[in-house]
This record gives sequence, structure tokens and C-alpha cells, in this order.
Amino acid sequence: MHALPRIAAFCGLALLLAACGGAGAGPGGSSVIPVTDSLKAASRTLSVSPAQMQFSGTGTAFNQTFTASQSSGGALDAVSSDTSVATVNPGSAQTSGGGGNKSATFTITPVAAGSASITVSDKKGLTATVSVTVTLPTPPPAAAPTVVAQYPIVGSDLSYGITNDAGGSVWYTEWYNGAVGRMGATGGNTDYSYTGSPYGIALGPDGNFWVPDHANNRIAVMNASGAPAASYAVQYTPMQIAKGPDNNLWFTAEDASFATGFSEIVQITTTGAMQTFPTSTSAQTAKRYAYDIVSGPDGRMWFTEGNYIGAITTAGTMTEYPIPSGRTSNFITPGPDGNLWFTENYGNYVGKITTSGAVSEYAVPTLFADPWMIAAGKDGALWFTESGGTGQIGRVTTSGAVTEYPIANVSGNPALLAGADGNLWIASAGGQMLVLSY
Repeated sequence: MHALPRIAAFCGLALLLAACGGAGAGPGGSSVIPVTDSLKAASRTLSVSPAQMQFSGTGTAFNQTFTASQSSGGALDAVSSDTSVATVNPGSAQTSGGGGNKSATFTITPVAAGSASITVSDKKGLTATVSVTVTLPTPPPAAAPTVVAQYPIVGSDLSYGITNDAGGSVWYTEWYNGAVGRMGATGGNTDYSYTGSPYGIALGPDGNFWVPDHANNRIAVMNASGAPAASYAVQYTPMQIAKGPDNNLWFTAEDASFATGFSEIVQITTTGAMQTFPTSTSAQTAKRYAYDIVSGPDGRMWFTEGNYIGAITTAGTMTEYPIPSGRTSNFITPGPDGNLWFTENYGNYVGKITTSGAVSEYAVPTLFADPWMIAAGKDGALWFTESGGTGQIGRVTTSGAVTEYPIANVSGNPALLAGADGNLWIASAGGQMLVLSY
């Protein structure tokens, strides 16, 4: 008797729900769920504090932290837009805390001057950004180098090679004099006669000195007493030589007649076994001769090659990188910044090349200074001599700022060594070995 009113009431409620788009109302009934989810998404928040950070130095001593907060909790990721400017740690963190917002703390380490951004994101796609600016104080000008000693060289001559021995003495070649000189750490010059024209010089892994003989197409080996130890004939004229990461010696060689444009890189073991690696056909056609050679920070041997810079693996794979300006390279050295630095003698520039082949060039202020030999100093800069008769040497920072300093008695094509004693040693054609503190 009371069943019909109950059924009618139920049907009325169902119709009302259907009319309002409620659950169970058919195709239109699902519209309430996305509205509810949208409201939840709109209520989620992710924020960082502070949102802007400035650093006045680099390294962990200048670390700063920021806090990332989110309303829903969970994992957060943090990424730097430029890790060469600033890094962030950790890369991912789980937020924690009770009640309202939950937070995580991240640490920023400034690396170098510049700008970067740290982006924090959650698993739902929300992001927040911290803007980072790293500025460095302008360093005071470097003090001019001071001549602390000056020793006469018995065989006043041009020197194209210079190196240290294990005891701190300086060994250098004497091109026209046909000798190899040794200067003690506190002076005392000795000349060791040498039949030929010694060009470069390198201290080998065997404790001997390896010297390309430009006139006689051979590699001569001298022991620590200056006595001949071995001699190895080579097909082409050897130029510069360096110890490689494989504990072999590597030298450049060329067709000195300049008729063919032929040039090669040669690996020689301490027992005289050789492997030769010719430069590219295009290099030979253009007569881009390989000249100076050094061991690079990437395990390859790097060499100058006209308006190119070359690199070769110890297995013999060679790559040649163009210098965009077309200027000619001369001497090369590994820099403290992980790049290679080289001189452009006739172009009056100093160049830098990354291990991926990107080149930057920096002008030397004095016209016709003709930068010559280059070496990495203990002060984090590069130092170079000048062969243009300027009576000065130069310094270039890794950011490219060039400064020149007058030095008396520097002349000719001065050989330069960043010595084991922390001084600069310059073998001048004027018959002087100069020792400079810096």
C-alpha cells in the first residue's frame, strides 16, 4: 500500500540527478569528475625561496641554499641551465614536513662568472625557477715579472727547444752552434757538442734527452751527462719533439725542401721503433707543415700546422681543425683551463683551441710583436716571448686579456720555459739566460 509512493520518490530523485548531470546520469554524468580534478590541480602549488640569488665568488666556499615548497608533497627534480656557471645539488629530493606545504632544500655552487637558472619541477609538471647571477671582483693587475738572475750562455745562439731535467737544470738547443746547453738551477753553463743542428728537445721517459737533428735527418739521444746515447735516422727533417701519454716520444717532420708539402707525425719508442702518420692530402697540397707538438689534456698529441691545429691519438687517428681567421700557428702548449694555447707569430695574435676544435684569438697590443714560444705559468695564465725585437714578453689570461712587459736583454727568437722552480727561464739570442720571478 505504501510501495508506490516510495517508488515514485526514488524515480523523482533519479530524474533530478540526471537533470543535474549527477553520477549515474548516463553520458553526461561524468562531467563532475574532471571539474573536481581541475580544482585539485589548481590548488597544487610549487614555489622556491629565494627566487633570485647572487654570488660574488666561485667554489664551494660561496655555496648558497634555496628551499622548494609544494602543497601536495612528493619528489622534486632540480636542473641547472648552465653547469659551467652554477651547479645544483641534489638533482632530486623528496619533500618532507607536516601540516601544510612540504619542502626540500637544494644547494647551488657557483662555478664561473655568468648567468644561469635552476629549474625545479615536480612529477605533475609544475615548475619554479631560481635565477642565478655569478659576478667576480676585478682582479688587480698582475705584477710585472722581475729579473732575479741573468747568466751568460757560452754559445750565444738561437734556441728552438728548452726543457727541465729531473734536478731542475735547464737544457736548451743551440741551433747554429751545433750544441745542447745545460744551465744549472743556480747558473753554471755547460755546452755539449753535437754534430748537426739541434732543434727541439724533450726529456724522455728513459731519463735521456731526445733531440731532433734538423740538418742530418735523425733523432739524437743524449744521456743526463750530455754524452751521446743513441741516434736514429728518419726519412724527413725532424722539427719539434714531446713525450706522449703512451711513454713514447712524438715528433713532427717535414720535407725541408718545401717541394712536396709533405709533413708527418712520428711516434718513436725509447728503443727507436717508429710509426709514421702523414698529415692529410689537403694539408700537403696547401703546404701546411706540422711544426710544434705537445701532449694534450685529452690524451692526444696536439700540433701546429699552418693555419690549422692538428690532434692525433696514440693509435694514429688524426684530426685537423681550421683556424677561422686563416692566421698561421707556431708554438703550442696545454693551458691550465683544459684547452690548448698557441701563438700566431706573423698574425700578432695568441690563440686558444678547445679539445673539440673551437678556436678563439686574442690580439697582442704591440704592433709586429710576433708572439713566439708560449708556456703555462704557475699563476694560471699563459706567458709568451716575442720575436719582433720589442724587448718584452707577454701574458694572456684564460679569458683573453693580454699584457706585455719590457724585459731587458730579450732578443731574437727567445725560448721560454716555465721552470720547475716556479720561475720563467728565457734563453735569449743575445747570449743571456734570464730568470724571472712572477
